[in-house]
Amino acid sequence: MKTHRVYIIAGEASGDNIGAKLMAAMKERGKFEFKGIGGSKMQALGFASLFPMREISMMGFVEVIPKIPLVKKRIAETVKDIIAYRPEVLITIDSFGFNKRVVKGVRKVFGRRIRIVHYVAPTVWAYKPKRAQLVAKLFDHQLLILPFEKPFFDKVGARSTYVGHPVVEDKPNKKINRKALGIPAHAKVLLIMPGSRIGEIKRHAPIFAEVFDKLRAESGEPLYAVIPTLPHLTKELKMHFKENAIISADSQHKSEFFAVSDFALIKSGTSSVEMMLWKIPCVVAYKVNLLTSYYLRLVLKIKYASIANLILDKELIPEFIQKNCTASKIYNKLSELMLDKKEQQLQRTGYARVLKLLGLGGKKRPSVKAAEVVSKLLV
Repeated sequence: MKTHRVYIIAGEASGDNIGAKLMAAMKERGKFEFKGIGGSKMQALGFASLFPMREISMMGFVEVIPKIPLVKKRIAETVKDIIAYRPEVLITIDSFGFNKRVVKGVRKVFGRRIRIVHYVAPTVWAYKPKRAQLVAKLFDHQLLILPFEKPFFDKVGARSTYVGHPVVEDKPNKKINRKALGIPAHAKVLLIMPGSRIGEIKRHAPIFAEVFDKLRAESGEPLYAVIPTLPHLTKELKMHFKENAIISADSQHKSEFFAVSDFALIKSGTSSVEMMLWKIPCVVAYKVNLLTSYYLRLVLKIKYASIANLILDKELIPEFIQKNCTASKIYNKLSELMLDKKEQQLQRTGYARVLKLLGLGGKKRPSVKAAEVVSKLLV
């Protein structure tokens, strides 16, 4: 049986998770050799990353400027590595700003002699609609994770397949002993997820910590915070969260933290899908640099930031974005949610609807559907 060479680029924690699931699904279908850029989950499957994934994990405009020389260097190194490896297929996951530049460099050398697939579409439905035309030009196929995206790409002739959201493949397990984590059995637990990039931590951690401290001071019962993170972000988080806060970069602890949590305060993104899967009532908050915010106000075409709200076209999960991302506003809503069992149940009911649309309960896992598309391109 032939061994197929596959190059995968993941630029952040959610992409690493998607990449690992895809690699596992592809291995079920045949013999594959993988190379590229990824994080701990991909590396656990025998994947050696060209350089640390965190070096290209960034978002925003002002935030990227200081790293432009390093990013340019990494783009050139990645293109050179792909050319030397000569894969049959290149799979880029999210991180569109980095990946489009790599793909342009690869196309100059190989033209259409290798297949290139992009997994997780750029948000053309939110801003920069012309990106859809660029997608059609650069990629042979695109794997979509949101159910409303396909018409935007069909319109410009970009080939795509809706496969569903990979997070729905995770299997929640609530049978976790709180005492093993140092949490009293009678305590309430707040899950806090301020982000997976250092810029997000610097913006969100002070606000989220203030919310937690106020909730703890006002609570009539013990309140603990659990904060899953990445190794390079731990030090920054520990500067803000002190008493009754458990911070861990151990990937095993992440699911344990989800299992023991009663409520959550999270930044928008993949984490909101994880909250739905674990049935954790939550509040979403997000803040960007002022210049980035000004630009986004000019170009954004959407009312909501979290995936559940976008799909339902209504605010199922309370959002506190940019100027509304303040400790006082978040505290007021979160303290209300923690007491309102009716609102908690409304969220959980909405979660079930959204998860079904994202592929939960389908005949095939999203990663299996994605692996099938890639395999067909190799024939």
